[in-house]
Amino acid sequence: MATLLAVACYTVVCFAEDSPKIGPNGEIIIQNAEQLAHIQGLATLYMETEGKQGTLEYLTCPLKLYVLDNDIDLPANWIPIGDISSNSEFVFRGSFDGRGYTIRGLLIEEKPQHVQGLFGKVEGANISNLILENAVIRLEKNSTETIVGLLAGEAYNCRFRNIKIINGAVFADDQRIESVWGGSDYKSNGAIGGFVGRIVNSMVESVYVTANINVSSSVAGGVAGHSVDTRFYHSGTDGGTVTGQGTVGGFIGRLEGTGPVLGCRSSADVTGGIVGGFIGQVKGPRLPTNANHTLEIFQNKATGKTVSTGKLAGGFAGEVSYALIKDCTVYGDVSGGTIIGGFVGELNQRSRVIYGYAKGEVNGQIPEGTAHKTSKITDRAMGGFAGEIAGAACIEFSYSSGSVFANYGWEGAVGGFVGVISDVGAPNSITHCLSFAPWVIGTDYVHRFAGRAKHQGINGCYAHLGSQVVRDGELAHVVPSAYGADGADMSSSQVESVAKRLGWKEMGLP
Repeated sequence: MATLLAVACYTVVCFAEDSPKIGPNGEIIIQNAEQLAHIQGLATLYMETEGKQGTLEYLTCPLKLYVLDNDIDLPANWIPIGDISSNSEFVFRGSFDGRGYTIRGLLIEEKPQHVQGLFGKVEGANISNLILENAVIRLEKNSTETIVGLLAGEAYNCRFRNIKIINGAVFADDQRIESVWGGSDYKSNGAIGGFVGRIVNSMVESVYVTANINVSSSVAGGVAGHSVDTRFYHSGTDGGTVTGQGTVGGFIGRLEGTGPVLGCRSSADVTGGIVGGFIGQVKGPRLPTNANHTLEIFQNKATGKTVSTGKLAGGFAGEVSYALIKDCTVYGDVSGGTIIGGFVGELNQRSRVIYGYAKGEVNGQIPEGTAHKTSKITDRAMGGFAGEIAGAACIEFSYSSGSVFANYGWEGAVGGFVGVISDVGAPNSITHCLSFAPWVIGTDYVHRFAGRAKHQGINGCYAHLGSQVVRDGELAHVVPSAYGADGADMSSSQVESVAKRLGWKEMGLP
């Protein structure tokens, strides 16, 4: 057994023959599963020997860097490094460099509680250069209070860089999407992510995840379930699915606080109550008058399908407050929900979208057994780009190109670009935007550009003159106007010159 000797301000570790070895620069070298688990074992031994409780101070000393020197296959029923579900309350605060090696076969399935992952809770940690393959965490049905990520459950003040998660899964046995979660308030009773469950004040760079997630937690995301004041750079999901009953996003379930989120992508197919192909729900810091946004979301892309079983759905985000989104693109189709947009379901609270592009089809088909059938017509809004904008929100220099279908009993405001421009928190504005929808089909308020504009808010906007508007089963009369619900006419031959003048990018229009 290893012996621990306290010297001066830090601990000297004397390893047994089968324990991790010390490298030339003081790093702890990990070559097999037993040595990897030994990180947690050292914590337990230290506490037994010294009678300590709480977190381990020795991790702040020179022997805090762990490095892999081999690929590792893990045994079943892994105990997370940084396990806070036991009496040890061990929080990992070291550095872990995978050096490009792979850890395979993570399996946690015996009634996981609270925080779960390869690492449980990490704080002030630096984890990099690692591949995690075939990782599985199986939860009890309706495990709503669990915080789970395949790499880490909870992370505070950490840095993650150059990490891949391949063929991962987080799910609850016999889990089904049976209920509708229609509220917009965040509930903190669970967070599931393909990479990390909950992350606070950290940085994530070059992290990519391929995982299937099917859970009942209140927030779930392909990379992170719940993110607060965290920076994301050039990361994302490469396929997979994210399915939940609450707030769900292909990249992040719920994003709060500051950012930025820059150069990221998601190709996961997503299903949830408040759901976004990239982020389910965005809530930046409240803005004083004339202040700049501190939550910036730039140059990101979502390509998966988005389905809502509840209220809000957007190909990029379900709901956005106090944020700036710029140069972001959506390619996937969007369906379900009562407030639906090809790019964003509901844009509110002084949020701004500039140079946004939505290229998927928007379909208001009502999933059987959901709350849609009892919703008021005035609460339903569907648009090729946005469902509804409110609270002094604005959209500029953006376009949508997919058809908008309100069918199978869906009734409400339908527009080729936006469903409803609300009078709540006016002025709400859409400026120099384009709908290229081939078809706009609905029953009530149906127009080529904006289904229902409750106040003056359309400024210099366009619709393709070939767009067909069908209202209550019949072709509708269109009244072209750059400031009206049908938008000004634009032909295919005009697109190139207008795109150049207005700065539209990635047109790819028919």
